[in-house]
Amino acid sequence: MTKLAIISGSSGGIGKELVNCYIESDFQVIGLDCISSDLEELKNFHEVNCDLFKFVKDEVYRERLSKEIKKLIPKRITEFIIINNAAVQIIEDFLKLNSLDWDNTFTINTFAPLFMVRQFHDELVKHSGHVINISSIHSKLTKKGFSCYASSKAALESITRSLAIELSPFGVSINSISPAAISTEMLKESFSS
Repeated sequence: MTKLAIISGSSGGIGKELVNCYIESDFQVIGLDCISSDLEELKNFHEVNCDLFKFVKDEVYRERLSKEIKKLIPKRITEFIIINNAAVQIIEDFLKLNSLDWDNTFTINTFAPLFMVRQFHDELVKHSGHVINISSIHSKLTKKGFSCYASSKAALESITRSLAIELSPFGVSINSISPAAISTEMLKESFSS
């Protein structure tokens, strides 16, 4: 019997800490990221190279990637968790943002978590699973240059509430957390802008 966590953005600052935390709690972890990590040697960790933009936009890619991930899921699971942690943060004056900036931000930060829940719906229901969407304090308290990021995280919180209502009758819990400043490369980049 196995406890399993699927964590997107597993190579970033928060992602690596999540991977380590869950492995220390006797979980097997499947990490999803477009950047390879230095975590490959960890016992009970499987890294899957993943383009979340394509995961949302390309149905063929989405199905192929989902099958690849599902092959790594043990047959007998006692706990099943999906943590949607991956994010992009474009810091730019509102007037300088273009449609590609908005599309990229919402695709990764808002729609990828939605599609992840959809693709693993059956597993979540079967195992009374849990979904944790990593939002941000910027969804409610933001600052200049963060309109793209802040609005994508506010939308993620709205989707989280809607999915929680729809899936709770099946025993699936879906929540979001909104961390404030955490010392990651993403945070440091925001202060240098």
